Amino acid sequence: MQFRGCEAHPIEEVELSTAPPSSTHWGQQVFLADEPALVEEDDVISGSLVMTRQASNHRLLFVALTYAISRGDAVVVAERTIKFRID
Repeated sequence: MQFRGCEAHPIEEVELSTAPPSSTHWGQQVFLADEPALVEEDDVISGSLVMTRQASNHRLLFVALTYAISRGDAVVVAERTIKFRID
């Protein structure tokens, strides 16, 4: 991923990689639903993702993923929330 400053304070582009043999503290995260949902073309997945820092360490997070799936006027998957803890 490429990062750079804003127009007012431009800096040289920096690439942060998590690929081996990377020495960065950056990481990748996968959020898996405990129950898979079958979707079809034109289904709408809507929702929100809320991240809050853990009190014990500002780099550790709590994540709440809320989503619903609709097909036309019908609800295929009612709104549900899955919670994750990133340590």
